[in-house]
Amino acid sequence: MNDEGDGYLSKRGFRRLAALTVGATFLTILLGVSTKATGAGLACQARWPVCDGGFLNLFPQSVPSSFEMIHRVVAGLTGPFILATAVLAWVDDHGRGVKLAATAAIVLLPLQVFLGRQTVLEFTGPILFLHYWTAMGIFAGVVVATALVLRDVVSEGAFRRALALAAVAQPVLVLFGAQVLSRYTPPVQTAHYAVSLTILAALVFAVVGGWHVLDARARWLAAGALAAFPVQIAFGRVAVGGASGTILAAHAVAIGLVFVLAVGAALVAYRVAPGARATTA
Repeated sequence: MNDEGDGYLSKRGFRRLAALTVGATFLTILLGVSTKATGAGLACQARWPVCDGGFLNLFPQSVPSSFEMIHRVVAGLTGPFILATAVLAWVDDHGRGVKLAATAAIVLLPLQVFLGRQTVLEFTGPILFLHYWTAMGIFAGVVVATALVLRDVVSEGAFRRALALAAVAQPVLVLFGAQVLSRYTPPVQTAHYAVSLTILAALVFAVVGGWHVLDARARWLAAGALAAFPVQIAFGRVAVGGASGTILAAHAVAIGLVFVLAVGAALVAYRVAPGARATTA
């Protein structure tokens, strides 16, 4: 299939769709974080999918319940983007990796909808835990699919910049953490998760998209950072509610490991870049 496309959507169009899906998923997760942090998720009087006002309680009647409904609407609009990406990956016969990543995201989507409903009806720790990690799985799936469709049209420099972004953003993530700031307010919490998703996307993009062009040392260091990052997030989520010294120490070790590996990957990638090799020659 050429760039204009012999299928339903050109390659260029599919790349744009995949990128839009990543952006929509990113926004949906952040709205979910804000909704939880402000307590707005409980504002519709434990009703789903309806709310607390208007005809048959179909509409919100307060600012908090309006915020909850905005999250539901955005999530409802994001679903078709994820579905379209998965369907077109198969219909237009994109690469096997693109198909599998997009399919993984769409397979998780019904579970995420159910868990979103349960957060309104139950709002228990296990439900919130599963809701968060399912969202992260969907986000990772659409980012992997996007990285794979972009890898042949972006320069090697884009993958190096992604590594640099992950390395620079890691200290920023720590600064927004509950262990550093005395007040882990909803805006701070939302910013914290935004940086977290940015690091995850940057690492996935560099590892998955740049595997074929980055130096072997850079890609393995980046892969190590990517593998350690979910561990850091898991310890961080436990530590927010108060944790033992062991958990806090493990969280600190994970933070340091991700930072060292990301910085190492970025330094190696820039050191062996074509421009650097030409200069040293």
